[in-house]
Amino acid sequence: MVILSNWNVFLAVAESGSFTKAAATLHISQPAASKAIAALEEELSARLFLRDKRKGLLLTNAGQKILPLVRQMRQLDDRIAQTAYQENHLLDGVVKIASVPIMTSLVLAEVLPEYQESYPYVQVEIMDGTNWGVKKMVEEYRADFGLAISPFPGLMHTPLIRDRMVAVTKEKLPPDTVFHLTEYDKPLLFGEAGYEVVADYLGRKNLAIREPRIFRQGDTAIQLVRKGNGVGIISEYVLKFYTEELFVYPIRPAISTEYAIIAHAMQELSPAASAFVERILHRFSRGY
Repeated sequence: MVILSNWNVFLAVAESGSFTKAAATLHISQPAASKAIAALEEELSARLFLRDKRKGLLLTNAGQKILPLVRQMRQLDDRIAQTAYQENHLLDGVVKIASVPIMTSLVLAEVLPEYQESYPYVQVEIMDGTNWGVKKMVEEYRADFGLAISPFPGLMHTPLIRDRMVAVTKEKLPPDTVFHLTEYDKPLLFGEAGYEVVADYLGRKNLAIREPRIFRQGDTAIQLVRKGNGVGIISEYVLKFYTEELFVYPIRPAISTEYAIIAHAMQELSPAASAFVERILHRFSRGY
């Protein structure tokens, strides 16, 4: 059977796209990395990588299908090691968390120092991403768990916050003002995560926004609204962290959202990852 170290080489090569970079990451020689991949391909009787003159090293179809399985195998190996180590020692290992930026700044930034103080031997890697990107990282086993915004097809989730999308303006408008997303004929300002939530909802109804302007951070959209540059479509939960007054109005269609912890299976998380999830849930149980 193929030894796990060869799969570690496969993973490093697949993620870096280079034998040289993978070898440097693993502190082995480039010929040793090439030999490990050759051993895998011989045992599997399948090519895993192709060389392209323009794009460099690429995964074959077989390699693409095997990659998430190898990530899953590495998570399981880490879980086994952590469980065994936990019997007689302090918890150690690696926890990889994918998170939308708002959850990184409002949740992980608060929980991480407490967690690291309790578990100093655990290495925590936080990967910021779009809402769609976070879900993909969890689906592909690149992260142990994620913090994302609904919907969560194919993944288990533990709810943290129930929320809704609203419109915000600098100027006060009549109290009966409602912004109809698909009919509004001027640009609407979005943070990337908020836009993905709205696009998911409207897409299921075969609807679309006429002219969205999308920014990496929701904070950028809010700053532009503050300067009178348009109407923002923002999470109501996010707005409560801003002290300057903005005027809030409902949107149509109404879009409810949910922030949650997502994973393939919560009960299958490693001890280190489970301990981090428990810290997050404890924080929310006290009111966030």
